[in-house]
Amino acid sequence: MNNPARRLHSIIQDLKKQPNERVDVAFAKALNVDPEDYTLLIKRIGLVFTLVDASKQAIEKIDEINHEIYLKPIRDVSDRLREIHLVSRVNNSSIHHITDSVMAYLDMTAEYLTKHLPEPTISNENRKKILNSIHDLWKETKDATEMPDKLRYFIFDKLDLLRRAVEIYDVSGATPVQEASESIIGSMFFKFNGPKQEKEIMGYFVGKLFKCAITAYCSIEVANNVAQLPESFEAIACLLGM
Repeated sequence: MNNPARRLHSIIQDLKKQPNERVDVAFAKALNVDPEDYTLLIKRIGLVFTLVDASKQAIEKIDEINHEIYLKPIRDVSDRLREIHLVSRVNNSSIHHITDSVMAYLDMTAEYLTKHLPEPTISNENRKKILNSIHDLWKETKDATEMPDKLRYFIFDKLDLLRRAVEIYDVSGATPVQEASESIIGSMFFKFNGPKQEKEIMGYFVGKLFKCAITAYCSIEVANNVAQLPESFEAIACLLGM
């Protein structure tokens, strides 16, 4: 999943494995979305279309190759995606007409990008760890009866930002997770003026939010190496007494 062409190939492959499903239901399964949540589903399908442009741009960044060989399958998939009807069955839709030959060439493009322009990745195990840490902190925040609402909403907002970034990893890759983590860590100077007891609650929960974001950030692997923690993040950790 370390380049947009690989993610595009994986999603199309998932769709083609569901020939008797309606296209919208097949997309929901491929993208891990509740088919009843149509608003979210349409947003995720929109992200799939962005993979076409991202794949083209990645190939065009590589000099001294025959770009046409690697761009052709991307164009073929793009043409078929633009023709889809969400209420059709997959085997009666334009997806069915994405041939095995096109899929093989798209796989070749993905493999070429893996060797020459790989993106950061997150393992399935680490994704589960991040989502579990988000769930645990969400529940603890919800159950904290003495927490000021301002702080509660702040933590909920940041956890939701990180959760959504992790959930779209199969479409958008690790970049949104990195950006969400950096956004959360950058907000650690959140100010709350209240009684001493409430300030202690804030310190505890903001610290846990910081650890959650750091866990996500350090789960990102760059060329098989875990991402290095920037000095600025370490400085924030010191300021928080961690």
